[in-house]
Amino acid sequence: MSSKISETVKSVDPNDKVLKTYPGELEKKYGTLVLSNTRLLFIKEEGFLKKSYTTTLNHFYTEVKNIIRRGEYLEFTDIKDKVYVFKSEVPAPLVEKSLRELIKTPS
Repeated sequence: MSSKISETVKSVDPNDKVLKTYPGELEKKYGTLVLSNTRLLFIKEEGFLKKSYTTTLNHFYTEVKNIIRRGEYLEFTDIKDKVYVFKSEVPAPLVEKSLRELIKTPS
């Protein structure tokens, strides 16, 4: 995990601890899905030689209403019914399992 990603998470909430990270695409933007002890974040990565990081998703787990696996993609819906599509090199069932454990939503 990049130290820049850890710094970005700490800037969101200094008490957050990064538990798992998954590189991939959210809404066709490359970055890292971050599972902290309290929230689900996506840190978008831009640039080739000089990287920049932007938090494009920042939800407490209580704000995630639904998780659906569609083949190699995961879709999760927030409490405002916004649907996010995430694809990773990590198999979708592993990412889904981690999310469900932290969010504690039924399968």
